[in-house]
Amino acid sequence: MREIINISLPAPMAKTVKKAVKTGDYSST
Repeated sequence: MREIINISLPAPMAKTVKKAVKTGDYSST
């Protein structure tokens, strides 16, 4: 799922989301 989300988002956004996922903010997504 996360790979699909990253592809749908622009590169800068994807990086931000990845950082958030690492911190656990979007672990529920």
